[in-house]
Amino acid sequence: MCHQCMDKVVIDNNACEDATVIQVDSVNKHGILLEVVQVLTDMNLTIIKAYISFDGGWFMDVFNVVDNDGNKIRDKEVMDYIQSILCVVWIKVPAVYEDMILFGCTPDRKARAMMRSAPRYMKQAVKSLLTIHMAKASHD
Repeated sequence: MCHQCMDKVVIDNNACEDATVIQVDSVNKHGILLEVVQVLTDMNLTIIKAYISFDGGWFMDVFNVVDNDGNKIRDKEVMDYIQSILCVVWIKVPAVYEDMILFGCTPDRKARAMMRSAPRYMKQAVKSLLTIHMAKASHD
């Protein structure tokens, strides 16, 4: 995971006594809060508390989450999955698209469609990997 992403998606088990804290900093885009919440709920995490703040251009969301048993997330691989999906799908891919526009590259219709669909496919891939990991862990 790149250092830049680690600064934007922070997972902390020490900040709260009874939950894992996930902090996400990103460009404020229409629908991004819903997408972040969807990622967490797709991973069968329960959000027990959330703090949402934004300044118009950026947002910072802090979620206190627990697993299905009401426990903090302790599995390093699961924490890495969460950080990866939130970072790559919701921060990196939109940033690439914005950078293309910023530097004068006008993506054609196909490129725009690919950039817009990339988060959905990446989310599905990471979810599949998590499902495999969880199935393997339950057999061990």
